[in-house]
Amino acid sequence: MFPREDPSGSTIVAPSRPAVIYSTRATYTRVVTVAPRVVQKAKVAAIRQQKVIAGADAIALVTNDKSGFGLQRPYIPWNAYATNLETNPAAAAVVSTTSASFVSLITCANEPQHPRIRVRVRVVTGAGTSGEVRLRDRLTGQVLVGSGVLVVGVASTVEANIDGTLVAPILTGVGAAMKVDVEARTTAGANTIAVLIVYSIGIGT
Repeated sequence: MFPREDPSGSTIVAPSRPAVIYSTRATYTRVVTVAPRVVQKAKVAAIRQQKVIAGADAIALVTNDKSGFGLQRPYIPWNAYATNLETNPAAAAVVSTTSASFVSLITCANEPQHPRIRVRVRVVTGAGTSGEVRLRDRLTGQVLVGSGVLVVGVASTVEANIDGTLVAPILTGVGAAMKVDVEARTTAGANTIAVLIVYSIGIGT
């Protein structure tokens, strides 16, 4: 309990308010009371060991992101579902399009704990047809900056990562949900472009 006296008779003064200590060193001030004034005598360093959870390779499994928002590790999955199910959950999932304009086929949703998202997609274009896939923030309509647009050639099957920086994410546990749409379009031909989400995860900077 504070205040209290150490063996030398000095008064140990606690911090003015509770604090969470993230560093390995916390500093308290030892003062000597000389009536009617208080004179700072010295600083006493209290060393506290901070335990780090690491793998066999000594790499930390839980780390803060250098951007100042959320985590660097561990990666946390985002849920993914066919966008058309939002309006009719009983409908068949639609994951392909013949549209020459970008259409949302898959939506990734989460309460983000990372500054960025990685979506691994497997994209198939039909005979005589090429296309593109991108990530777009649902709330603002902004295309996520990162890997850019994934270009898929004629009658091709491509599996690749699309990374993007989230638009103004909020780190909270009270429902700061975000949605990122995986959009696709055809750039040539009359056949379809289809998208499968292999996985989607939050990642660090």
